[in-house]
Amino acid sequence: MSTLRTQADQIRQTTATALTLATHIRSVDSLPRVYVAEMITVRLYSLFEAIIEDSACRLICGAKYCDGSSPLLQRPHPTQGFERARDAMRTFERPNPAKEKFQLRWGRAREIRKNLEYLFSPREHFIHTVVGHGQFISDLRKMRNHIAHGSVGTRQKFNEVVRNYYGANVNAITPGKMLLSSRFSPLLLEQFCRKTQIILLAVIKG
Repeated sequence: MSTLRTQADQIRQTTATALTLATHIRSVDSLPRVYVAEMITVRLYSLFEAIIEDSACRLICGAKYCDGSSPLLQRPHPTQGFERARDAMRTFERPNPAKEKFQLRWGRAREIRKNLEYLFSPREHFIHTVVGHGQFISDLRKMRNHIAHGSVGTRQKFNEVVRNYYGANVNAITPGKMLLSSRFSPLLLEQFCRKTQIILLAVIKG
């Protein structure tokens, strides 16, 4: 039976590369430094979404966690294939499946829980771990969205992250400047790299 060890290897390799860049970022010329920090953060968020979706689909299809344990599935038999797994997320045991053909999203803890609520037990490790780290996942998403879009709306959400870390609004702060601010030690960029690795490995028991 397959496990999620390949996903664990991908997490370690990608976050290790990101952390190496983060810890040596002071050697980068000052002008592009903030852009490098922002690109790393966007990559971390992409990794998070991809690993969470991929691992959830594999578990629904019968894979085991990295430690060899099985998830508490609420279906009598594993699903065959990722597309069927995604379809099961949208329809299995839902009261109005035709109306519940929602788009699966993987960037918020509550969205991940909604995707899996009828397939996994409410006590399932995967969901419990994701929800337990909901605040960090939210901060990473809001920062990534402001880097990617830079709109008034994303600025408002990014300001929520600023208040979480600074305790107040900070005028003219950008994601890149915040990630590299000497106010935080280690740099927030390094903290984000480590936390992303820790959370993802915890989710898949790696």
